[in-house]
Amino acid sequence: MALGKRISWIHIALIIAPAPFLQAKETQTFSEVLTFVDGGTITLDNVNGDIDIVVGKTSQVEVSATKTASGRRAQEVLANTRIDITKDPSAIVIRTILPKRSLFGRNGSASVDYRLTVPKQCAITLD
Repeated sequence: MALGKRISWIHIALIIAPAPFLQAKETQTFSEVLTFVDGGTITLDNVNGDIDIVVGKTSQVEVSATKTASGRRAQEVLANTRIDITKDPSAIVIRTILPKRSLFGRNGSASVDYRLTVPKQCAITLD
């Protein structure tokens, strides 16, 4: 009987404790160097994540990002987290596009941390 009770408690502990795959975490890095003119405009629209901006020594814009997803479908969430860049010579728009969340966020969550290296002479808008 004691062994039966012990097995029952083990089963209960396994049901209550979060499984390791539920806490999965995936990351992916992104990097792109963009040609830019002094005095142009850079817009960054990031829904979830940190943003670091550094003044560089050239007229190029360097975009470095780390996408992170966690949850039971972290790989799928990471694959569906996009960085969309549109550009012309005097304007760059960088948008983070996160996947739609399931009811109660059960599939996982995502964030994107950015580091931008920008020219001295530019306007920056953060949305």
